[in-house]
Amino acid sequence: MSEALKKVLDSFLILRTTRRASFCLGLEYLNTSHFLCVAQEDTGDFDAVHALFPCVHSGNRAASTSALLAHPVVTEAVASAATEVAVIPYVNSAGIEAVCAQSGWKLFAPTSALVHEMESKDSAITFLREVCPEAVIPSLVQPFGECSWKKGSIGCAIQRLDQVYTGGKGTLLLRTEDEFAKLTISADEVVKYADFIEGPSLNINAVATPEGTVTTDFSLQIIGPPECSVNSAAYCGNDWDSASVLPSTMQEEVHRLTRTVGDALSVRGYRGWFGMDFLVDSASNHVYVMEINPRLQGSTSMVTITECLEGLTPLWDLHLMAHLGIPPDLPVDAYSEQYRNTTHGAHILVRIGDQPLTFSSACHSGLYTESDGKWAHTGNSIQLADARSKNGMVVHGLPPLRKQIAAHDRIATIQSPSQVLEGTHSSVLRPSLRSLIALLREGFSLVV
Repeated sequence: MSEALKKVLDSFLILRTTRRASFCLGLEYLNTSHFLCVAQEDTGDFDAVHALFPCVHSGNRAASTSALLAHPVVTEAVASAATEVAVIPYVNSAGIEAVCAQSGWKLFAPTSALVHEMESKDSAITFLREVCPEAVIPSLVQPFGECSWKKGSIGCAIQRLDQVYTGGKGTLLLRTEDEFAKLTISADEVVKYADFIEGPSLNINAVATPEGTVTTDFSLQIIGPPECSVNSAAYCGNDWDSASVLPSTMQEEVHRLTRTVGDALSVRGYRGWFGMDFLVDSASNHVYVMEINPRLQGSTSMVTITECLEGLTPLWDLHLMAHLGIPPDLPVDAYSEQYRNTTHGAHILVRIGDQPLTFSSACHSGLYTESDGKWAHTGNSIQLADARSKNGMVVHGLPPLRKQIAAHDRIATIQSPSQVLEGTHSSVLRPSLRSLIALLREGFSLVV
């Protein structure tokens, strides 16, 4: 951390709001006396996370972030702080802005107006057509009743636009005419329809600053492996090592598009962290932009952890500097170059099925190692550094016992120090990971 940033941060208490405290792993590099993780819900490993950095939870997942900031656990923590308060939400909203303005708190996040614009499918597509028209996926936005299965098609993608979806829950990948015919979407509902493009799905983390855009290593998204989800389009994690073998021209195109979009966002006043999802057409190697994520991402924690393990300046520093008006110590291209080929490993989300369930488990969060083809829980550490040294994987984020779990929700996060996908197949896991997930699922007693 630069001295200029450290000096300014010493005058702040930073509230990082999140759904689960384990989503903030990696941020322990910050001065813990000036950092508080504020989580919506409890997890079975909350105490283990709390041992790494200060955190509190409201115990209410349904509460909005703005309501979370008004919770007694937060007001009590803020009341004892002799510093300014700054909030870093997972994603900003008008409600969060109102709470911060009323409380006199700083907000280290892009404006809610820009967030809303980029999360709105129509305005995001308009923006992309302005800044990188060559990367926009050909699609139609129309009532579902006007969509039809094309003869000879290898598939199509239907994206529901009636609300903001995350984790792939609003996207339906259909490979047969029979699957299309079974859809129960209202004929009047407006959807985005696109022909299916066969190829890897990629994700990148970046920071937009007034000086330019800093990009990190991108990852191959893990999409819908049956061991992780019943939804073939569900986001189930990221694998950085799998992405590293893609052609160099393709890699540079991903970084170019990210810089182009980030610089255009910066011109509009966007500051800080954002992500992008890409789809590569395997037939032509053409790179398309699927989405702009005007927020932190599911892959944010893993990126931060690996940057700290490699002794690099965490991208978080650049996010904070962008909001504090502190110029970067190096040119943005130099930071981007530092991050090249430094992020290794993967993180995997294990989800339940399409029915809500009550959670109970004989499994525990912590370190798992494999011997003679069998996995076992061998320690309570949830830090990737220990998984690296022990050649294992860490499991965290398990819900508390007897907790009600919503359909398709995650019940575990696995972090691996090495590749978990077979080649560049987004939905095919290596046998070793499949056996670990099988062990975890065997230990999960899920009761309706």
